[in-house]
Amino acid sequence: MALKHWLRRFPTRPMAILVQGVAKTVVYDLHDPAGLIAHPPNSSLIFAFWHNRFFLLPYLYRQFLPGRKLAVLISHSNDGQYLSRLLTQFSVLPIRGSTSRKASSGFRAMVRLAQRGGWDLGIAPDGPRGPRYSIQKGILQLSQLTGLAIVPVTYHLTRKLELRSWDRFQVPLPFSYCRLCIGAPFSVPYDASEKELQVYQERLRVELGS
Repeated sequence: MALKHWLRRFPTRPMAILVQGVAKTVVYDLHDPAGLIAHPPNSSLIFAFWHNRFFLLPYLYRQFLPGRKLAVLISHSNDGQYLSRLLTQFSVLPIRGSTSRKASSGFRAMVRLAQRGGWDLGIAPDGPRGPRYSIQKGILQLSQLTGLAIVPVTYHLTRKLELRSWDRFQVPLPFSYCRLCIGAPFSVPYDASEKELQVYQERLRVELGS
C-alpha cells in the first residue's frame, strides 16, 4: 500500500472515526467453523491476513474479541509510520519491523511479546512489499519458536475500491456486504523440517485464498 503524501498528513483521530464509521455500515456474514469467535481460547494467537485486507481488521478485532490485546507488525516505511499512529486509535500495539529474518527487530519483538503472554499477534505474511498473496516463512517460524497457533483471517467484499498499489489494497464502500472467514488454528511444530514448513506454507496460502 502506498498512501498519498497528503493522506499521511491527515490526523489519525478523524481517520479512525472515518474507518469505524464505514465499518459500521458494512453487513457482516461470519464464517467461523472452528467456533473461535464464540469460544476464544485463553492462549494467545497469531492472526494471519493478506496485506490488502487490513482495513477492517482493527475494528473487527475490537468487536469480536473485546478485552484481548493485539500487536500488529508494521513496516518501517512512511506508510507504516502513519498506520502505527492509526492503530493506537484502536488500542492496537504497532510493532515496527519485519519477520523476513529471525534476527530482525520486529521478529524479536514479536517473540518477546509471545513469551510475556497475554498478547495476540497480527502479521500479513505477504507484507510489506509482496509479492501479493505469497507466504513468507517468518510467520511459520514465529509459530515454531513460540508455540502459538496461527489463525488464517480473510474477508471478501461485494463493493470496494482497490488502490493502485502492489497489493491492490481494498477499501470497503459503505453498506457493502462482507463475508468474514476465520480459519481453524494450527501450530507449526518446533522440529518441523524445511519440507514440512513448505506444507504449512501452502496450507496457509490456500486457507487465506485470494
